[in-house]
Parts: sequence; C-alpha cells; structure tokens
Amino acid sequence: MTATVTRPRTPARINFDNIPAELKVLTQWCAWRYDPEKGKVPYQVNGVKAKPNTPSTWTTFDNVAQAFGRGGFDGIGFMFSANDPYCGIDLDGCRNPETGVISEWAQPWIDLLSSYVEISPSKAGVKIWVRGTWTYDSGHKRDLPNVERVSAKTPAVEVYDSLRFFTVTGTNLDGQSAILDRQSALLQLRAEYWPEPTVQKRVPRADDFKSDESIKKRARSYIATIPGAVSGQNGSNVTFHVACVLVLGFGLSIDDAYELLEEWNQTCQPPWTPNQLEHKIDGADKRTSDRGYLRNVSPENLDHVQVPDYHEPVRTAETTSPIIAHRGTETTKADPGHIPAGLLKVPGLIGEIIAYNLRTAYLPQPELALAAAIPFAGAIMGRKVEDQMGLRTNVYVVGVAGSGGGKEHGRKISKNLLYGIGLESLTPCEELASSAALLTALQSCPALLLQLDEIGQFLMTAKDPRSAWWRYEIITLCLKLFNQANQIYYGKAHGGKETPKIIQPNLCIYGTSVLQSVLGSMTEENLSDGLLSRLLLIEARNSNPIPSRTAKREDPPRSLIEELEYWRDLNSCGGNLASLSPNPRTLFDGPGVSDLFYEQDVLFRSKITDKDPSSGIWSRATEKARKLALIYQCSMDRESEEIGTEAAQWGLMLVEHLTLRMLFLAGDWISDGKVGGEKLSIIRVIRTLGGKASMSELLSRIRKLKGKEMREHLDDLLSEGVIKLNEIKTAGRTRFEYQIVTDMSGDPSL
Repeated sequence: MTATVTRPRTPARINFDNIPAELKVLTQWCAWRYDPEKGKVPYQVNGVKAKPNTPSTWTTFDNVAQAFGRGGFDGIGFMFSANDPYCGIDLDGCRNPETGVISEWAQPWIDLLSSYVEISPSKAGVKIWVRGTWTYDSGHKRDLPNVERVSAKTPAVEVYDSLRFFTVTGTNLDGQSAILDRQSALLQLRAEYWPEPTVQKRVPRADDFKSDESIKKRARSYIATIPGAVSGQNGSNVTFHVACVLVLGFGLSIDDAYELLEEWNQTCQPPWTPNQLEHKIDGADKRTSDRGYLRNVSPENLDHVQVPDYHEPVRTAETTSPIIAHRGTETTKADPGHIPAGLLKVPGLIGEIIAYNLRTAYLPQPELALAAAIPFAGAIMGRKVEDQMGLRTNVYVVGVAGSGGGKEHGRKISKNLLYGIGLESLTPCEELASSAALLTALQSCPALLLQLDEIGQFLMTAKDPRSAWWRYEIITLCLKLFNQANQIYYGKAHGGKETPKIIQPNLCIYGTSVLQSVLGSMTEENLSDGLLSRLLLIEARNSNPIPSRTAKREDPPRSLIEELEYWRDLNSCGGNLASLSPNPRTLFDGPGVSDLFYEQDVLFRSKITDKDPSSGIWSRATEKARKLALIYQCSMDRESEEIGTEAAQWGLMLVEHLTLRMLFLAGDWISDGKVGGEKLSIIRVIRTLGGKASMSELLSRIRKLKGKEMREHLDDLLSEGVIKLNEIKTAGRTRFEYQIVTDMSGDPSL
C-alpha cells in the first residue's frame, strides 16, 4: 500500500522561543510552501523560490519570522551550509502523530545523538541538529521498509550538512535546547546505514618493493639535482616532493628512502630533524599514487619522464585540516577580513559557553562570545594542564565592538558561571587600583580571570606612560606574568615586608573596548615587544547587531555545569590556593603536531623584517597558538593526554588570521611622528567616508588641522600616489574630491 501525504489544513505551528539562538543569528533562513507534487519547497520572503546552493536567496531569522506572521507561507526553514558546523538528521516516519510514541528503531538514535531535536510539521518524524561533519560528499537518504510503521509515512533516515534545508517548528521533543558536538555518533550512524564495502583494493606500500643498489644509485643521482630546501621558501613541500620521488617514483623501501633523504637533507638550510624526515617519508608512503615508474628508466632518459609535482595536503581556514597554505616570506598588510565562520566553532566546553551566550544575549555577537569564552576556559584550566613546552592556558584577549554593541554580555556570562560553581574568587574585580592590588589578588587565587571594560585606556598608557603611571605599572606586571605561568613569581621587595611570592600564576585577561581606543594605542614598539604582541584581538563582525526577539534569562544547561565542576574539582586540594604547588597534567604533541608547529613557526618568523619593525609581532605567534591549541584540546576532551592536529590547526589558523588583521589595522594608525600621524588620520577619514571625501568634509572631521596644514598634507599624499584628485562637474560650479588609491604601505585600498 502506498502512503499518501496530504497538505496540512493550516500552516505549521512554530514555537519561536525554542529555536536555538545560535541558529537565529545566522543568515541561512527561508520560508516554505507545500506543493502536492514536490513536497516542501523553499521560498524567499518576496515569494521567489529560494535555493539551497545559492546563499543570496537566504535571509535572516527575523525576516522569515515576520514574513510567516504576515501569512502566505506554510512554515520556515534553515539552510545547511558547508561553512557552518551543523549537520541535520531526519528520522522520518518514526513517530505516531496521534500518541506521540517513538518507534523502537528511532529512540536509540535520538538518545545517542542527544542534541536539539524537534517534531516535524507532519508530527510523524523528528529532526535533530548536531555539530559535526557528514563524511560523505553529499547528503544521504535510506528508506527502512522492514521496520515497524507507526504513521502513514515510510520510515527513513536522512542526513545532510549542506545543500539542503530543514523545516523548523521549535516544537522541542525532549527539552534539550543546545546543539552539541556529535561527530562520533554521526560515524556510528553512517556505519549502521551506509557501511563501507567489505572488500577494498589494496594500496601498494613501500615495503612491497625491494631496493637494489643500482636503483638506489639512480635515485641518489636524481634527487641530487633538486636544490636543498630553504626555510621559509616552501621548504616543507620541497622536502615532501623529494620523499615522494624516492618512495613513489623509485619505489624504494622505507629504510632506503629515509637513508637517501637523510643524505639530501644535508643540503637544506637548516636541515630537518630525524623526526621530521620520518614524517615526510611516512606521508609519502600513505599516498595512493602509482609506484615504481622510475625504477626501470635509464639514467639518460630520466629527464624525459614527467614526474608529478608532489604537495603536502593543505586546506584553508574555511576547512578543518591541515593549516593555511604557505604564503612566502613577505610581510603582508592586506586585510584578511573578519574571522572565518569555521574558526568560531569550538567543540565541547567552549562551544557550550558560546551557545549559552548567544541564547541569552539581546545583541548576539558570535565573535565576542568566542572572545569571552577563551580566557574563561583558560582561567578554570589554569595550573591544571600544560603542553610539552611547559606553556599554560594563560591568555590575554580583547573583544572589540562598537559602542552599545553588546560587549558586556560575555563578561556577565563568565561571572555568573563562576559564581554558580563557587569559583567567584577567580574574578574578584573589574577595576584595578595598582599593580600591588593585582599581586594581592593573585596571592589569594593564583588562577585569575581579570575582566576589564574599556581596556583601551590601559593600552593607551603603554603608548605614553606619563599619562597614568599606575596603569603603566599594571601593564608592566602583566607583561612579566605572561611568561611566568609555569614558574614562581617574586614581586618587589619592600623594607620590613616579606617579598610577595606566587606559585605558577595563571592570569587570564578579557578586556572589551571600541576599536578606536585599541588602534590609538598602537606603536611599532608595543606591537612587537609590549602588551599588544601578547594580545588576541577579536573583532565583532557587526558593530550594530540585530537584537534578538527571543533572548531571555535562563539557567545554564546541566551539561555545561558538569563540565565546569570537573575542572573546578580537578587537582583540587582545598585550603588556600596560594599555598599549593600544583603538578599539572602534561599534554604531549600528537603525531605530526610538533612538525606542524615547527614548520609554521619557521614561516611566521620568516615574516619578520628589519624594514618593518611592527613585523616583530610574528615572534610570539606560535607561542599564542600553542596556548590556544591546549585550551581547544581540553575543551574538546577534558581527559586528553595529547594535543591533536585539529587543535593545533585551529590555534595556528586563528592566530595567523588575528595577527594579519592587527598588522592591517596598524598600517592605518602607526606613524613615524606628528606629521605622519596627521596624514594617517586623513586616510582614515577618507576611508570611513567610502574612499572619497571633499576638502570641507575633511576639515569638518579633523578639526585640529587648519586649511593650510590640510592642503600641505593632501599635496604630499597626492605626490606619493596615495590619493588622487577627482574633478566632479555639476550644473553649478565644479567640485573636487580626494580618492584613496593605495594605503600608506602601498597596498591597494579596499
């Protein structure tokens, strides 16, 4: 008997309050109408059809909610995208629409996935949202004709993470409102309904070949023609190419290939370590390319054989693994833009904090939610974990947004969460009177989260210590503490008083500010040597975010509280924390992670040049990335004993992006003196006015400059090719305007 599905007599009932806030802030929404032949068809709010593969046809949650309220649509839907972390599972035909009973085949999957789940518009199925990646290239559907039927709809399982939309009702099935990381459950689902073929073609390995001396001799001669790798000049790929030529081209065994690669390595600048060479050989051996195609080629004909240009697998920040492609040795000040969406998604503890933040925020700011969650996690993990280099989780983060842009919500969330688990002592104050006050707070609680509003005022002090000497002393202390987290810090000795001593101080800072205050503090010196070089500057994408109509106060989910309680109780000895000498758990680098950090550190340091003193900020990039990787790994798996490539890649990609962004911003604010600063202020004003401005507009915006001074600066900028003068003919008299051609560093204006 063929099931018939009729159109609902009335539009779907939608409980807008139950829909996860983290979905509402995304511009991935559509409306839908029911078509008897095609089923549920997505539409734009203007009545034109929407397309799952065309983001320009998607819209905001508020637009869709308003359009649905006006009538004419049967429901609303969410578009899955390859650029978001979400995956949708549709268990169709698993629910009796009259009784609400769930089929026996479906309930175990609902329990295993244990994430946000809602009842479908037909009431005959459920849809589940999880964080994870569907490991097929596209979505899949599997009909289940042999299981019990409890409705008119045929039972089926569908899974999608892109190119598909899900209807959304907000009719929560079990009260679970958070979308959780469930990658392992997705893998189990795939294994159950879409198992891999049992017979697979065997890939030849290096040990399948025997290496006689004549083949080794020809291989040695061939790679001798390849110049040695040079640090910072694509050296990693060059070395990997040589490894592939030996293993794949000449079909050498692992031992023989390593022997020849080790000989060739002596021509590299600097030579690779034995561990790194083994990594290259192992990576070559895992390639599925043809092998042995150079084995029987005579020496005189080797030049006539086309050898592939082998490259290590590299992905960009929009994907999940291995890190950003090498960009050469130049120091760039091009604008990298806002943080890629993929870097805002952190599994486990941090992800739960972000989701809770966005659900309760009147002005949801995903970037600021991440900015607040990182130092919060660093504080509660402080003195409890370290990496193999001895680095701890003490980080300094600044969240930047416009005035009234929702900067305070993250600080509020952190305070409430710490209070809820009895750790309010970790964030004792939001203002500091002196460096002595900070030392006193650290003596009472060596793991400290210092949250500061308007931190830009502190940063400005670094530019001019005379403006507020007491703030400068606090900054100086923070500079010292950044590298003291695994040591004993001794404060200043005062006559007749015991020298203050803090065992392994773990100071985390989360400050908020408007962008102008931070930029105004930038100098070449403090970018490379001061507090700015230690900061992670995270900007909100929207300076004026859309308010959330569903924001409301709610208690944090129990799963989040349990995670926080784990860290609260880990290695807890009770009593005065200052008297403890903790022995933190060490997370060693997992396979390939040390190589990843080393190669990226070489790349980062290659960007440092004498011509650009501000480029010295790259010297701390790997240190910050290692700290972030440690926090990410512990967030993802609180009992980890090693740092994996996923955590390392995230830390490196985030730090690289933030460093490039800071350097771009610095290019607009750093100058050699008063004249240079005034010219930069002119450029900034022209840029804020859309890249073009008249003389009167400039004088009205920069009141400190007189007409003569303004003309002199404009003449200089014209002669330097930074701006050009446009003649605008109108019905009246001719008007002139100045247009940016390049910025002060020579990069094209955006």
